[in-house]
Amino acid sequence: MSKIVISRSKMTVIITGAQVEFPKKEFNLLYYLANNQGKALTRKQMIDTVWTEVEVVDRTVDVHIGKLREKIGDEEINKGKGDFRYINTIKGFGYRLSKDLDIKIDDDVSKNKEDAIKTDDDIIISGSYKDNKRNVVSVTNVVDSKFGRLVIFIGAGTSNAMSVKDFRSVYNPL
Repeated sequence: MSKIVISRSKMTVIITGAQVEFPKKEFNLLYYLANNQGKALTRKQMIDTVWTEVEVVDRTVDVHIGKLREKIGDEEINKGKGDFRYINTIKGFGYRLSKDLDIKIDDDVSKNKEDAIKTDDDIIISGSYKDNKRNVVSVTNVVDSKFGRLVIFIGAGTSNAMSVKDFRSVYNPL
């Protein structure tokens, strides 16, 4: 079984003790799946989060999922049926990252919505948010910096940061 550690701040993926290179889109897709481990995600949700700056088709997600499966050592469990141990295909819907995969996000990121990151301004919960234009972002962390408390999030295929107050004025939980 693969043991995976993802670091958003370092943009690294360690698989069974060895660092493996991931292109930006594959990294962001794996990170998004890991933050939603155990949840069924549609291809549209993945596209809206990972490929927001360009228009892509569902098949793009499928190709990237195939690359992720190869890199993490995913195994087909029913030969010829398309059933995999870690990244499960949900026919006609999308994919789910199995809770059987030992994956850790090494950025103090909460994977459960019940675990909130308390800030002076408000509570920001790790998870998905959208703005009034229906752009979806995934909050990954709240950090202290010389500029104050910042929310770190993935959107438009890149990592972004803004103050907690500004974030709360633009984004709402899904």
